[in-house]
Amino acid sequence: MTNSSPPPEPTLRSLFSDLLKFIYPPLCQVCGAAFDGDNIWLCHRCRSILEQRPAPVCPICRHLQDKPISRCHHCRKRTLIKWVYSLGTYDGPYGNLIKAFKYSPKPGLGKLLGEMLVNKLKEFKHLEKIEAVCPVPLHYRKQVRRGFNQSEVIARQLAESLQLEYLPGQLIQVRQNRDQIGLTIAERFANVHDIYEVSRDFDLAGKSVLLVDDVTTSGATLHAAARALRDGGVNSVAAATIAVATEAGIDPAATLDYLTEVF
Repeated sequence: MTNSSPPPEPTLRSLFSDLLKFIYPPLCQVCGAAFDGDNIWLCHRCRSILEQRPAPVCPICRHLQDKPISRCHHCRKRTLIKWVYSLGTYDGPYGNLIKAFKYSPKPGLGKLLGEMLVNKLKEFKHLEKIEAVCPVPLHYRKQVRRGFNQSEVIARQLAESLQLEYLPGQLIQVRQNRDQIGLTIAERFANVHDIYEVSRDFDLAGKSVLLVDDVTTSGATLHAAARALRDGGVNSVAAATIAVATEAGIDPAATLDYLTEVF
């Protein structure tokens, strides 16, 4: 006869948590429905329909890069960023999740998004040469207003889960720029030109860095941050975001043409 240990006695904290869940059940951040479960941000249905893109892409022509190559076979271009991976498109559930994370704010939701990104990145060989994770910074005034940098929350989760060096504060935004919304492609690249620098307090020479942001649209911000990292001595830069967005007036084909001309 086997001896089975009795179930642990419920603690006051667990009882209080169960009571809160009974009175205020979690609301899905995508569909708004109340649901039961350990995951307090997403109902099972919405989690099951979340898009997950199959592989990183070339940052210029956006063709899939199933293998970690130095030059895209389609556009034949060397870029400041070796590859970019985004979980899915901003126009849909990921947009709802990111807005709730940034503007509510709900940092815990950012950790969930980061873990989802981690689980997908682990499938790719592209990470084998990555040594460190660096968030895209906010200007200090904007960060004070928001209270946190959403990219830092995601980047820290990636660094911890992937057991990579975390580089907060090494890349800084030295000049406040306009919001990118409503700008043309050329205006977007001009708006972020030289706004980032590598802090003199850190030595990044020779590192292979994964640059992390919440959303990318034209790629201007990622390329501006990558240029600062490369100027600061970083050997190679790849990028990961939760979502890729399209915007009225920003034609993806024209964006790619512009990137091809610039890089």
